[in-house]
Amino acid sequence: MESVGDNLSPLASVNSTVQYNEVARQAKKILQIGVPRTGSTWQYQLLCVIMQLVHDYDVDCHGGADSSEATYQVLKSHSFRTVTGEIGKAKAKEDLAMFLTTNMEPHIQDKQLKRVGYSWGVIQTYDTLVKEGLAVIQTYSKLFGLTEHQTKMVYQYMKYWQITRRCCGNQQGQDNFKRLQNSTAPLAHKFIEYDYSDCAIYNLGEVETLLVSTEVIKNDPSAKEVISQISGSCKRTNDLVRGGMGFNGKVAA
Repeated sequence: MESVGDNLSPLASVNSTVQYNEVARQAKKILQIGVPRTGSTWQYQLLCVIMQLVHDYDVDCHGGADSSEATYQVLKSHSFRTVTGEIGKAKAKEDLAMFLTTNMEPHIQDKQLKRVGYSWGVIQTYDTLVKEGLAVIQTYSKLFGLTEHQTKMVYQYMKYWQITRRCCGNQQGQDNFKRLQNSTAPLAHKFIEYDYSDCAIYNLGEVETLLVSTEVIKNDPSAKEVISQISGSCKRTNDLVRGGMGFNGKVAA
């Protein structure tokens, strides 16, 4: 039995009876599972972009455990419990690929996979993400068999998307919440750490302009709608944060 990890470094993986790249390339449904603040949304967004490129933007990406009528889907959940039904339905069709994030040792997620009846999956640790950054995309590119140009498209998009993820919105990094609200509370991540919040150095309006100019968005059939959602969103949400909005829209403590 061959470890998928032999082919997919720096991602950690559990053992599989098949080559995992074959599973990923044939999958019609991808489940992304990871508790909050483990890079789960980063992995979910990456998988969604890759699937859109591979399947010509005919993919439904959404959070939650319920699948839609779309042929190709990427589902996101913070818990195995909420996606057990989807796992059961897909196992018979052999069209499901599992991707997980964790801030623990990968073998913990390995046990959870086996508990729900799966013997394989690809696990990305938070430590890998913050140390390797965008370089991790190369591993996913090989996994899904992307062309060189498709890989560049993914890099281009994720480069700017991850800045808006960290520095804007109601789920941005906790240290940027503190910065915007002039909090005197200690930062969660020190200046020396890999995941230190550097949002203050960015012109977020310009980052948004670059994001909506990426090939991933320009080639999207719903580009106009996507652009309207992104443009100006950093200023709108960060003004709300300055006014006291906390994580997920709650009132800041």
